Amino acid sequence: MTAPTGHLHYPAPPRPIVEPDHPLPRFAGTEPCRTRPDDYFPTHYNHDRSEVRAAVLACRVCPQQNPCLAWALANPHLAPTGIWGATTPAERTALRRLVNASASSPR
Repeated sequence: MTAPTGHLHYPAPPRPIVEPDHPLPRFAGTEPCRTRPDDYFPTHYNHDRSEVRAAVLACRVCPQQNPCLAWALANPHLAPTGIWGATTPAERTALRRLVNASASSPR
């Protein structure tokens, strides 16, 4: 069967980094972000600030870092602030742009 003439075909939109309905990881409750959540929502996200560095370093050794980052990337409307998966809001925005740009560029 052939496509009818006169119809435009548009490329598929870029795939999201992860599925938009990606669930929040299951936490044990002992993770630093669960025991001291205020440490993960500073007023400024400059890496020169000791509290930001401490939160990012704690995330990097957490077994939930990758699922947490995947969730935050898939759900920017639910994670507009805070340190998630060892990233700041600006870093997550940059990651999304990078992935979307590479997904939409021809190979």
